[in-house]
Amino acid sequence: MPLELYELRILIFLLLNGPLRKIDIVRALGLNWNRLSNILDRLMEKGLVARTLSFRSRPTYLYLITDKGIEELEKISLELKESLKKTR
Repeated sequence: MPLELYELRILIFLLLNGPLRKIDIVRALGLNWNRLSNILDRLMEKGLVARTLSFRSRPTYLYLITDKGIEELEKISLELKESLKKTR
């Protein structure tokens, strides 16, 4: 199943900056809370994102990209490279 644009943006953002709190993702990507929750739920169902409990100052959930999520990004990157080669 292909990824939606915001799913892809969140995966890349988590790869580069994660693990992160939901509020950090909301602020950085300009999504509203409910929309982000729905997208993260879908990504977790697909096994591309995981949620872990952190006890830094107080208990909070952190979201991180999984190995499967990294593999999905690598696959998309290869497909994009192949597509670009065909256009030359």
